[in-house]
Formats: sequence, C-alpha cells, structure tokens
Amino acid sequence: MKTNQIRASQQGDLDSLCGVYSLINTVAYLYDGRVNRHRLKSTLVSSFQDKWPLEELLEYGMTEQQMEYLITVCLRQGYYHKRYPLSFRQPYINQKKLRTLKIIDEIEVFLQGDHIYGCRLVMLATSTHWTLVKRTDHNFLYFFDSIGAHKAFKRSFSLRAGVSLYQLIPESIYFIERSAEM
Repeated sequence: MKTNQIRASQQGDLDSLCGVYSLINTVAYLYDGRVNRHRLKSTLVSSFQDKWPLEELLEYGMTEQQMEYLITVCLRQGYYHKRYPLSFRQPYINQKKLRTLKIIDEIEVFLQGDHIYGCRLVMLATSTHWTLVKRTDHNFLYFFDSIGAHKAFKRSFSLRAGVSLYQLIPESIYFIERSAEM
C-alpha cells in the first residue's frame, strides 16, 4: 500500500470556513492569543446560523454581507467588543475608479503606521479566500492565514478578474486596529 503520495486534508479542502477563521485569527493576533478560539468559533457559527443555513457556509463560504453581519453582531457589540475591542474600517466601500496599486500602497501605509507591532491587520477577500495581511515590504504581502499561506507578490493582485492570481474585492477589505479602550 502506497501512502507517501497522499496528503493530509487542510482547512479549505473540505469546508469553506476561511471567513470564520479570519475573524478568529484577527482577535487572536491582535490580542496575543488570549481569546478562547473555540468559544469564538462557536459564537460566530451560531450567529451565522441565526440568519443562514450552516450548509451554505460550509459549501460556499462567506459573502461580504455575511462577513459584515458577523463583525457587527459578534465583534462590534457584546462580550467580544467589551473584552477585545477592535476598530473595523472599510475604506473602499462605494468608491469608484479604484486602482490596484493605490489599494496595495494604502494597505502598506496603514500597516506601517502600526507603531506598536501587532496592533493592526488588514483583512481582505479575494474571489476565493478570506485572509489577513500582517505586514508588507517592497515586493510582498505577508499573511496570517488559516490555510498556511505566508506571502504573495504584490503584483499577483488585481481588481480585474482573470488578470492575476488573486482578484481583490474592494468592499471586502477591512483595516482593523486593536482599540485603545482596553
């Protein structure tokens, strides 16, 4: 029996929970792992199920509207807001004539403004995946990602479908900061 050609399944192979993982990883990263990740996952999934069938999340992933709903009901109010306050900003909502390079540059400026390392993240969705950007350099975006992606060339992103490896969805870009309220 040959088993050396079989690879282990990973998050994303059998489910589409990258949006949920992105929210869990946001709180964990910005609060040094102090959040109970299992409890937060249960809260997010339960809140999702209050409005949509769980099968939809598992099979198709999370839309921008569903992500915004979970951020609003789970992280902008209640227990997690009081214990782990975060500021979420969507700078590209309803903006016209955006350019990929402008967005990438603004992500870099936002993350470089992180004077206390680890207090800012950018969450973004491509056409197939939600992920977190923790830093940038001249050539790369560096991720804190649920499927183990570590970095990608900046030039591998585009606003137009089929032009590059990753299609950015401007409405699904969140600039996130750990709030000073704690």
